[in-house]
Amino acid sequence: SYAFGLDLRRDEYSISTDPQARIGNVLGGGVFGEPEQAARNYGGVYGEAYLPFGEGWELSLASRYDHYEDAGGALSPKLALAFRPNDQWLLRASLGRGFQAPDLFAAYGGRQSAEFFLVDALDCALRPEDPFACGGRPVEIDVVPNDQLGPERARQGTLGLIWQPVEQVQFGLDYYRSHIKDQIGRLRAEDVLALELDCFQTGRPCDPIGDGQVIRNDLGNIERIIIPRINIASVRSSGLDFEFRFNQPTALGNFRLDLHASKVLTYQVESSPFLPSEDFLNTFSAPPWRGNLRLGWQIGAHHFSAGAEYIASRNDCFQQRLPDGNPNPACVNQIASHTEFDAQWRWTTPWHVDLALGGRNLNNRPPPHDGFGGYQYGLYDPNGRVWYLRVMAQFGGAP
Repeated sequence: SYAFGLDLRRDEYSISTDPQARIGNVLGGGVFGEPEQAARNYGGVYGEAYLPFGEGWELSLASRYDHYEDAGGALSPKLALAFRPNDQWLLRASLGRGFQAPDLFAAYGGRQSAEFFLVDALDCALRPEDPFACGGRPVEIDVVPNDQLGPERARQGTLGLIWQPVEQVQFGLDYYRSHIKDQIGRLRAEDVLALELDCFQTGRPCDPIGDGQVIRNDLGNIERIIIPRINIASVRSSGLDFEFRFNQPTALGNFRLDLHASKVLTYQVESSPFLPSEDFLNTFSAPPWRGNLRLGWQIGAHHFSAGAEYIASRNDCFQQRLPDGNPNPACVNQIASHTEFDAQWRWTTPWHVDLALGGRNLNNRPPPHDGFGGYQYGLYDPNGRVWYLRVMAQFGGAP
């Protein structure tokens, strides 16, 4: 089997805020820059081939070429191999590369400003006995776009197996490993201050883009810190994915159980070549375990399902160790685990229309917060309990 395709797209971006927000008169909103806008064209081609060969062997080859007018292009190949020694076992492995251009906001978006309490690393190093020099003080932070951003590139591999001892039961286990190079992000204000100290101690010139920039007045006090969005050095991660499925047809309908669990083994972030690699596993944004369980029952045209999603507890800190290599004392506190429940009833009507009624986060549980009152938006939905009614209709063709 073969497949080929072509993508053509034009991306446009614009952002504007009201004048009061731009001058900082909206409490807690920071200061936003003037309205910004940008656009670019994108094109891509891709192909895929499925090639069974030998006795029980399957080979999949895929590749795509993406090109952005402002970020260049790259070829992203993928190779996957599977072997079925018998009807009960499937062994599989894959290798691939990835490419992602910077989004328009990171490259051309407006300036955002806020204020944080920080310790001036350079001042503290010069006057370690002075409590004022080593104490926290308010500092203005400016996060700015960077039109020189490069693309993100990735390499990933998987190795796994599926075991189906009987028709109704299936187990799966996969190991994954990935390396994202030049991931787009930004340094923390603490990193910029640490890099300024490194430049002072080693004599190397600080790069205003890669290291950020500390603006000081004539007395040597910090006026503000400029933090451009940059291609941070690397993110390396690995983990295990486990899957269990049970499906049993009966005279009372078809019963199904699905269990998925993921265990993160390593999560290392190197935010700058001049800073040590940091272990983010079991911290604020990297819980060690996640999983979901779903129970289903189908009888005729009616489908009932209920499920639970679980996110494990973890340390209330951003990194396991401080830049000096010592354990982070903030990691003794814990962010609680989180479990949400959902349910749905779906009816497939004779008129090629599906009606679904359900609810998400039925226990109406809010996301767990850290010691500063925040939470990780990428992990949780803050909307609480949500009821929904969905209608899906198909026009033409077979159902």
